Amino acid sequence: MSRLRRLAIAIVATATVTTAGSLAVVPTATAMPKLTCEENFERAVYYWHLGWQYYALGDFANAYRNWHISDNYKHSGC
Repeated sequence: MSRLRRLAIAIVATATVTTAGSLAVVPTATAMPKLTCEENFERAVYYWHLGWQYYALGDFANAYRNWHISDNYKHSGC
């Protein structure tokens, strides 16, 4: 009887851990939707202006970084 009881406890514990583990699995992320041409242009303008704001503050590294991001949005295919 003791072996049967231990076996039953082990089975229940395994089932509980398996169920909890399957609930904790994170689903895979989906890809972001492709931006429209208008959205690409809006983001390009945003980063271009942000670059100039950093340039005016004397933060040239962030200015060139944002201008580079702006160029990437401008040259991305529509």
